[in-house]
Amino acid sequence: MSIDLKPPVKVTLDQLYLDPNNPRLAASERPGYDKPAKIFDDKLQDALETRLRETYKGVRALSKSIVSMGWVPVDPMLVWEAPRKKGHFVVLEGNTRTTVLRGIRRDLEREKSRLARAKRNQAVDPLGVRAQQERVDRYERVVRATREIEVLPVAAQSPQELAQSLPRLLGVRHLSHAQKWRPYATNLYVFEVYRQTFADTFGAEPLRLDDAVLHQCAELVSLSAWKVRRSVQVAVAFDHFRAGYQGRLPAGERFGDDDQAYFVALLEPGHAREEFAYRDDTLRLAPDKEEVLFRWAFGRPRRAEGPNRNVLRSADDIRLWARMSRYDERYGTRFARQLDVARPDKARPMAELELELMAHKVQQSPLETLQSLVKTLKETRVSALRGQHGQVRPAIEEMVALGKDYLKMLDAIEEET
Repeated sequence: MSIDLKPPVKVTLDQLYLDPNNPRLAASERPGYDKPAKIFDDKLQDALETRLRETYKGVRALSKSIVSMGWVPVDPMLVWEAPRKKGHFVVLEGNTRTTVLRGIRRDLEREKSRLARAKRNQAVDPLGVRAQQERVDRYERVVRATREIEVLPVAAQSPQELAQSLPRLLGVRHLSHAQKWRPYATNLYVFEVYRQTFADTFGAEPLRLDDAVLHQCAELVSLSAWKVRRSVQVAVAFDHFRAGYQGRLPAGERFGDDDQAYFVALLEPGHAREEFAYRDDTLRLAPDKEEVLFRWAFGRPRRAEGPNRNVLRSADDIRLWARMSRYDERYGTRFARQLDVARPDKARPMAELELELMAHKVQQSPLETLQSLVKTLKETRVSALRGQHGQVRPAIEEMVALGKDYLKMLDAIEEET
């Protein structure tokens, strides 16, 4: 399937509308492309812009870059002109830039007000007036350069035609390309493609995992059928879990998009997947298994300033649980068995079990312990560090100090030898 593009056209910024179906915006309700009144609603557009600014930190950096360096349209914006709303373009590719340019226009008015105040106080700070004037000039240059923006329209004559061609376009750019979406946005988008394809094939039948539909979606988004299956499973399971347990979180806490990592880890082959009965045809966890996951991972506060006292501190603890199971098989120990989904109240915190496991490894082989620790650190994800940075830093500092002491001991042993 090819993606046909019309010749580039120039449009004004107020003709561009953010796409509520875009995975990065991750709106809870995605209206599709056949409801122009919904897509072009001012309140919805304001909400989408607010969400993009709150969830994507790159907005501020991009804004500073454009103001500093000027508008350089290297990568063209891809748009779709609604057939029933001529002159209204949905931004398929370029929502962040559209948001930034909107913000720069608002910021220009703020900078002009600052310049007026600085001129009134010119005798106090003449250099400040000059600096503020230069800042206003930079904003105005960007506004002038973007009075008309060159865009590439997608040549789809109807919402149905767009829905058929868009998955391949976004799949090539964001699922298997350098400009990859974050995992949550990727899984949501793949799920939406699967859901629509399933509905086109089976009508109103309840959603399930179907091999033929999985392969059809794999062709659309340029991924393997296995990756499509995993994305659908994670998206459905996490959204169902979040909807059911949001109200039971400790005060002041909420689920974040990165919490889907627990379901990614549970789907990896190993002890945890078997314990939670996660199969290839499972769309969401059984209610009793959801309850166990909530109590183990989210039942207690997870604030960065204090210790995380949950049984599972992060999704990486699920992988540690699997490694414990393999260690038990090798040495006849019972570390992994101290987390039993049939008796969730008896589970011991993974932090305690990890310390005991490391102590046991030291008794077996110091070299094996150190190699295991190095491997674990290499595999640690940034998301895990972000969630526990307050506790991780002192532990790493202590480990570095101990490492220096051990190196001194090794130097002494080598000298004796």
